[in-house]
Amino acid sequence: MRLTQGCFSFLPDLSDEQIKH
Repeated sequence: MRLTQGCFSFLPDLSDEQIKH
């Protein structure tokens, strides 16, 4: 899920919720 966080790095805190889904 680390790569996903990098892609969603530009997103706000909700990025954490996005990677979970």
